[in-house]
Amino acid sequence: MKIKKFASMAAISCVLAVSVVMSSASADTLSDPKSIKFREEAGFSVSPAALEQGKKESGNNKSKRLYGVELTEAEAQELFDRQRVPSEIGNKHKQIDSFAGQYIDTKTGNLHIGFTNDDPSIQAQILSPLSEKDKKRVKFFTAKYTKKELEDREIPLKDFMKSVSPEEFKAFGLVSSGFDPEHNKFRVVVSEKTPGEKIQKIKEIIGEDYVLIEVDGEPYQPMARTDKFRPVIAGVKI
Repeated sequence: MKIKKFASMAAISCVLAVSVVMSSASADTLSDPKSIKFREEAGFSVSPAALEQGKKESGNNKSKRLYGVELTEAEAQELFDRQRVPSEIGNKHKQIDSFAGQYIDTKTGNLHIGFTNDDPSIQAQILSPLSEKDKKRVKFFTAKYTKKELEDREIPLKDFMKSVSPEEFKAFGLVSSGFDPEHNKFRVVVSEKTPGEKIQKIKEIIGEDYVLIEVDGEPYQPMARTDKFRPVIAGVKI
């Protein structure tokens, strides 16, 4: 009986030891803000089980080297498919006058393509190279402005900034600017210290209906006032 009892105790200790190791591994992964942020933005699970599975399978899919995080085989394949679909569609539709931009929803992986009109023939042409399964990854939306219209709104802003003194340029606290297809706006990011009247001036120059102002981060310090503004990063634009 004593031998059986000892054996049972040893087995329990072994199970506990394995549990501690697995918990520790999961905790280490959970403590990595980069991995958690990447998974959340990609719409992947951040549960200890998912993280542990990613740790086990990442060596086969090279996700650590490719993305900097450990992913499961299914997750790595999902990211590959998300990138493959726009590649198979190509770029011809981007030359259409009514094209309003496109982006990938990082949560769902769906590719959103916009036009200022709803033309079924254009949509059918875009979807033609895809399998039935991949066609479900593409979503079309109708926008108010074309991509070119919004990108052209930056020209008067750049011209104005070139005309002001270095002190006034700094007062605007510009962080970045660029076309935002998801919101169908031209987005300008300014510093938290940018005065309200400067923000209003930007709106007047670009046009209030065309611009989206975001207040965040430190102002961009260009090498010269004539440098281009740092481009805005708004989701996954393609």
